[in-house]
Amino acid sequence: EYFAFSASAAYQFSDTFQAYARYTSGKKAPDFGILSGITTPAAIATIFPSAEKIQQIEMGLKYRNDGIFIQVFPFWSKNSDIADNQTFTYKAGTPNAGVNYSPPPVFGQVETYGIEISGDFDVTRQLNLHADLTLQNPKSSGFSTYTQGPKGDGTDDIVSTVPKGTADNNPKIIARATATYRPVETLSLFATYSYLGKR
Repeated sequence: EYFAFSASAAYQFSDTFQAYARYTSGKKAPDFGILSGITTPAAIATIFPSAEKIQQIEMGLKYRNDGIFIQVFPFWSKNSDIADNQTFTYKAGTPNAGVNYSPPPVFGQVETYGIEISGDFDVTRQLNLHADLTLQNPKSSGFSTYTQGPKGDGTDDIVSTVPKGTADNNPKIIARATATYRPVETLSLFATYSYLGKR
């Protein structure tokens, strides 16, 4: 059980310009692969992971005027208590030879600063251009990795801390642009270009 909340404040400066700020705090279930490997009362009592924590602060600036709509969203987010799971097989000669096991999970976090920019422009009554761009700098810390010990029975596995650095599977650049052409009211033609940075 947990409590999640989001609080925001918005202000309209004029008919064309408004801004807001928001803070969010929540939690989410750990990776299902970790939960599915916890199958005994002893494991539940000793290694059951906590819920992941999510915090986010974002601001929004919005401008709309005469067929132009531009939005800018600076943001900060932190996802902590992320459990990392590894699976090994008990080696031959041990009581549980051939059976898979997972050492107790280790926990890390990913912290991200970034900005999202969105623009929508009616070139003519028939042609609309829309673009979204996200620039972010995701950093990971606190993650660790196990190496199975020589005994292969789970008693001498070694854990090593992974150095702080760029977070895996979090691209630094995400972009999408779409052109929509509507020659008549009942027909729309569109083309989209998408780019996803290194993951």
